[in-house]
Amino acid sequence: MRQDNRLTTSHGVTAAMAAEQVAVWRQDRQAWGEQRPLTAALAEPLEIVAVDEPWLTTATTDGRRLLFQPAWSAGLEGPQRRQIQEHLVWHAAAGDYRPSHHESPHRWHLACDHAINAQLLQLGAPLPAEAVLFPAAITLGR
Repeated sequence: MRQDNRLTTSHGVTAAMAAEQVAVWRQDRQAWGEQRPLTAALAEPLEIVAVDEPWLTTATTDGRRLLFQPAWSAGLEGPQRRQIQEHLVWHAAAGDYRPSHHESPHRWHLACDHAINAQLLQLGAPLPAEAVLFPAAITLGR
């Protein structure tokens, strides 16, 4: 399991802040071992990388790494940060982080977010109130 705590560049974010945020993301992951073992297993191979670049203002995944902006992460409450990380882990697992050639990339992204959030809901994960979820399109155990 390879997980670096390197900072790609530094524009106002200290290396200490980046390392601290990588450490809390790792701690979040360890907590899933008992609570959500499937998420923990999916998260294990994903490298956690702090990125302080203009192109990243929040967090994303490329399927191999979870990339996040350290100052943004530092402003999150623990439950919110864990929800975001778990959401990204499932995006990586589903493979829907890849560029879409769909006629409406925004609608494709919303559909992917809904699918991830519906899966998380079925696994008992808490979702934030602003989560993309289309209730009419959810089937729970049917």
